[in-house]
Amino acid sequence: IDGSGSMKKSDAMKLRLTAGRLFTELASSDTSRAGFVQFTNVIMDSAGLTDLSTEENKEAFRNRLSGLKDSVKGTWDTDISLGLTEALKMLKDGGSFGNDRHPIIILLSDGNTDLPSGPRTVEESNAELTTTLSEASQLGVPIYSIGLNWDGKLDIDYMQNIADQTGGQFYNITSASEFNQNMKDIFGNVADGESVDLKAEYKDGRYQTDFVIDNSSVLTANLVILTDKGVSDPKLTDPTGADVPLDEAHGVIVATDTTQDGTVSTYTILKIMYPAQGVWKVSVAGEADDAVQINLLTTYDIS
Repeated sequence: IDGSGSMKKSDAMKLRLTAGRLFTELASSDTSRAGFVQFTNVIMDSAGLTDLSTEENKEAFRNRLSGLKDSVKGTWDTDISLGLTEALKMLKDGGSFGNDRHPIIILLSDGNTDLPSGPRTVEESNAELTTTLSEASQLGVPIYSIGLNWDGKLDIDYMQNIADQTGGQFYNITSASEFNQNMKDIFGNVADGESVDLKAEYKDGRYQTDFVIDNSSVLTANLVILTDKGVSDPKLTDPTGADVPLDEAHGVIVATDTTQDGTVSTYTILKIMYPAQGVWKVSVAGEADDAVQINLLTTYDIS
């Protein structure tokens, strides 16, 4: 996660942190782990790989992300390879290889390595980047680079190269609100599941849509609701027409998140465990002029 001074302008609402929390919610399972590195021209903060199998661990990790501060004067510069090298080291130290794990790195930056104040030169940073990308490729670690091109000055070739060298993907975005959509796409890719954009109808103050579970081997159905203005009061109906209580006892986990000022829920996730086959319905209350997107991400119980 880029914490350099330019991010104060390119992502003033810190939606990159919201996007990190969204990915954490989607990835949470008995086997998933997550960590982060926040960098400028130095490592500002980090959290080692954290087991996400319990709500307590997830909450603690989300709180660590939420508490990240942008850089102060003196550490405004950007050294992307520094952050990537530290992230790869975290995966290696955490025993992420030689087992059934599939580690990835997601880079969130407005993305130009710039080191006028050191402590090393751009050339030294680029030399380290070459080594780190080569090692990531050999270890099979794709790097998904998300470049926030808020002022049109993003070094697209640089960010594209990071993804290309490691088998990842590059996302060139022009507004911070696109972070969440990209995180959803990355999760769908990594989880090797299916992603469907649902067409929601607005009626009587609510966005509503049907979705189909057509396979009895679905492990989780993740309904990811992205919004600019905020939604509330989610409701879920199963294929029998019964309203489903939204709690873990009934196989549903609900997660929501707000912007930095706490006013808008930028995403809501309904995670349905082992959903029954058939046609389901979901709806949320919202404003008519909001740009609400509802996506269905399904993952499978391979066993």
